[in-house]
Amino acid sequence: MTSPDTLPPSMLWATHLARDRMRSVHTVRAYRAVAERLTAFLVGHWAGAVDRAALGRTSTADLRAYLAYRRGQGLGNASAARELSAVRGFLAWANADAEPP
Repeated sequence: MTSPDTLPPSMLWATHLARDRMRSVHTVRAYRAVAERLTAFLVGHWAGAVDRAALGRTSTADLRAYLAYRRGQGLGNASAARELSAVRGFLAWANADAEPP
């Protein structure tokens, strides 16, 4: 069995959304996809691994760079707003004092 410490942050957050926040399967899938895109972007942006602690240090400049990257991929206004909402939730979870799920 995989230890929670070895799971990617996006999977831990998805588990939290499904189990603790009781979000729908569709919401969890969409939000996890956003978390995975952000994490993949940050791996390249920071040139290093991204764990929950690193996510807690994400700066405004990092988020602006991510949104510019996503806009360059054709992300529209409504989708950008939804994506930013998911990113805020993901980063708030990463900054929470609670133990990972």
